[in-house]
Amino acid sequence: MPNQSFLVAGGTKDTSPCDTPTSTRPKRTSMWVWIALAAAGVTVLLLAKTNQHVSQVSPIVAPTDSRTVSNATLAAAFDYRPYVGPPGSVVYYTNWARYSRNKPEDLTLTGINVVNYAFYFVDSQGAVTSSDAWGDSLNLPALRAQRLKYPQLLTVAAIGGWTGSRYFSDMASTAETRAAFADNVLELLNANGFDGVDLDWEYPGGNNGLSCNSQRPNDADNFVLLLQQLRLKLGENRLISIAVSSSVTPYGLNLKAIEKEVSYMTVMTYDFNGPWSKFSDFNSALNADPKLIDPNPGQSSISSAMNAYVQAGVSKSKLVPGVSYYGRSWQVKTIGANNGLYQECGSSPNPLNGACVAIKGDKDDALEADKCTGATSYSGVWSWRNMRSQTNAPLLSQTTARTGWTRKYFRIFESATLRSGRTFISYDDPTSILAKSKWSKANGFGGVMVWEISLDYNNELTNAMLRGWAA
Repeated sequence: MPNQSFLVAGGTKDTSPCDTPTSTRPKRTSMWVWIALAAAGVTVLLLAKTNQHVSQVSPIVAPTDSRTVSNATLAAAFDYRPYVGPPGSVVYYTNWARYSRNKPEDLTLTGINVVNYAFYFVDSQGAVTSSDAWGDSLNLPALRAQRLKYPQLLTVAAIGGWTGSRYFSDMASTAETRAAFADNVLELLNANGFDGVDLDWEYPGGNNGLSCNSQRPNDADNFVLLLQQLRLKLGENRLISIAVSSSVTPYGLNLKAIEKEVSYMTVMTYDFNGPWSKFSDFNSALNADPKLIDPNPGQSSISSAMNAYVQAGVSKSKLVPGVSYYGRSWQVKTIGANNGLYQECGSSPNPLNGACVAIKGDKDDALEADKCTGATSYSGVWSWRNMRSQTNAPLLSQTTARTGWTRKYFRIFESATLRSGRTFISYDDPTSILAKSKWSKANGFGGVMVWEISLDYNNELTNAMLRGWAA
């Protein structure tokens, strides 16, 4: 996923384990002990957390009901929904979204096939930890209720993410820690009513992840071994998905072996450009620039990224391109002929590489410290929700810009842009989401993945995604 910290109002709820000392991390499955409460006829699971880890606690009886349910009973009673495919519509929901955006109970999930609940973290010994135990205690009962409401829905525990991948390499490096991880994943799923698991390792080999992430030259090989262990533990029909980079590089020659073990792969086909780029550009273009005038290197696009995975031998039915419910902004030196597109940044570019310094995005964008270096910066991100709803939002409707803003849609890239003065935003809207979803279906891919559903406004993007996939 993209750097999750930029999606949190007034700062981040993402509590990365980057600074957790090794000696404090519990081992194997002993960390997963759960409280079962029966209150108002609904089973609720709560976590007790010490130093970011789930700790052992005694069962608590809800005052309104004398019943208790042991962890073993709950796990044994959980009847997961087997994965039959294709993945179809896959959406992420973040545990911190409830604090400033939608709660799980507020989501309309008609037509959605999979909800990935993000994120859990992993440590070097294979222990799986909650990134927000309090949020989980509120979110998970609501998510289970949604699952009962929608019989087609699979709920999935997502592990890792941008700030939760530091110890993936360490954990995947030995048979013992891989086995411990698989044990803990199974217990996590059964204790919380998840149908499957999603691994979001950003990235094997350290390719463009956080600078303090553990990394090894044989990470890609170990990833295969990890997935084999996980498949052995979970069985053949339980959902195992992975979120992969838009580049095939982190996975070396192992993609066919990886494909064998997973139900499908969601490809993070967004964040192609951002404040790290020298020039303003598209966040998630469907196609590369046919005129080759894009000044940024790589000519990255959804179609080129997906084709690279196909050329590497991965079946289209197991590949799911991602779409973004947000955009990225720049301050440019000049406007140029295309509404601010392909312009050099004017926000004090980095003298070493020419990259821009991120400007403040929407109202929720706050200065955030890098989990490794401590350096603070904005993200420049605008969520669709805030583009449509915050005070003086740049959009009055899905396609009408507020006075002072100019909107331009680029059909060949299926991407929208906005400009006000020297501020430029590249983003996705219902028109682009519809087009990209149609493209995925027409080209035989397995579905469409969304990062992430709480960034929507009145279901405008989700409805467009579902219409496109159904076309």
